[in-house]
Amino acid sequence: LLNLWIGSYSKSRPNNSQMTYHFTIAAALASSGSYIHSGYALLCTITVNGSSGQVRIKAPDNDNWDGTAPRYRSVTVTCSSTTGNTTQGVRFRVVSDGRLTLNSGVIDNSGYTVTSSALLTTACGAPSACSVSPTVAEGSAALSWSGASGGTNNAVTGFEVQYSDSANNADWGSWTALSTVSSSSGSGSLSVAPPAARGSYRRFRVRTQGSAGSSYYSGWKVSSNSVRKNTPPQPATTLTATPSVYSAGPITLTWSDASGGTSPIKGYMLASKTSTDGSTWTSWNVLETFDLSASSGSRTVTASTEPGTYTKYGLWTIDTLDVYSAEQVSNSILCVAAACDEPAIAAPKNGASTYNPNPRVLMTTGAQPSEQVVQVKIGTGNWWDGVNNPSLFSPSGEVGGSAAV
Repeated sequence: LLNLWIGSYSKSRPNNSQMTYHFTIAAALASSGSYIHSGYALLCTITVNGSSGQVRIKAPDNDNWDGTAPRYRSVTVTCSSTTGNTTQGVRFRVVSDGRLTLNSGVIDNSGYTVTSSALLTTACGAPSACSVSPTVAEGSAALSWSGASGGTNNAVTGFEVQYSDSANNADWGSWTALSTVSSSSGSGSLSVAPPAARGSYRRFRVRTQGSAGSSYYSGWKVSSNSVRKNTPPQPATTLTATPSVYSAGPITLTWSDASGGTSPIKGYMLASKTSTDGSTWTSWNVLETFDLSASSGSRTVTASTEPGTYTKYGLWTIDTLDVYSAEQVSNSILCVAAACDEPAIAAPKNGASTYNPNPRVLMTTGAQPSEQVVQVKIGTGNWWDGVNNPSLFSPSGEVGGSAAV
């Protein structure tokens, strides 16, 4: 009768899918003086969770065994194991596989168990997706990520975010720490800013932090795109105000070849400034802001009605992020007095005649914004005006008064 027992065993976990057991077994014949002679053989198979290891207790030839002297053998079995601290059954089986068949002493025992080791701590999983929106921004953008996971014995506790800048979206600078976001979720978002330099790009990377500490943080996930600092729109290349000399409006402004920067044109702002000498100008006075996505256009605007006043207009391009271009300045225009209305002769009656050798004539002129000079001639004679001949004119109706001004 063959006795078989486990002297000891040790265990190790190479990964979270397997366990490795190292068994030391002892075998001996039960009765003193028993022998197993050459030609007989014994093979021990140990099976744990479907995986087996074998060791030979006795060779078939040139091996005479006095069975009362125990034989010690080592067997290693690596088996599937995906849970920690779990009991796993062990099957010991000894068979005779020599040239001669041994019917007694064969063992098949499944009453022994082992316990798996705790699962190994593993790193967190990095986010599977990370992007920023919008890709052109003036003030802020949103960085979002998803698909992160905790590791074994390592729950998600947050995310670490860094950024890198580039002038051309190809050559990137070093990574700079930006923020740490506390979270137990596998996804998240953060408000971020574009670079300070207009036209430059910024990308981001995120890694998952876990409860097991920094040695078990995930790798980095780099954002799939970048955000660019908005570049300002360009002003119109021409802005013309017509007519250049006027006594009354309206004034027409026309412009062309305005353009957006990294954002499309949304509209324009119009302003005016005035001067009395064409040299010293007032500050800009905003007339209106209006929506128009076209790069060219025209607008009817008001102008000063004070004769002798010069006016210039300014036009600013506005993009969809409400960034203003530099101004384009128009030519200056000048307000002048309107031509005098034709005087109406009230006395003597039109078409009538008088024989008074010193007739008096009443003339009514229209209201004018500036000075007026009245001139009179009789027949083909010379023109007489009230400035040089004050004795002949009177604004009050009496001859001999001061010149009519």
